[in-house]
Amino acid sequence: MHPIISIIILEGMSDADLLTLYDALWRALIQSDIGSSDRRNILASMQNIEAVLHRRRAPWPSPHR
Repeated sequence: MHPIISIIILEGMSDADLLTLYDALWRALIQSDIGSSDRRNILASMQNIEAVLHRRRAPWPSPHR
């Protein structure tokens, strides 16, 4: 199971590392079961990454790239 990655931890990461992590979580999301706690954790972590990147005004990828 994927743990939720907190904003505090994410703020200490570089933009490049956040984007790499986002991509990895996207791939994990695709493989997760709909409605599972693992999927909810992945989505929460992705939202946290989006929040950190948005605060930094760095572009973050759409999941369809």
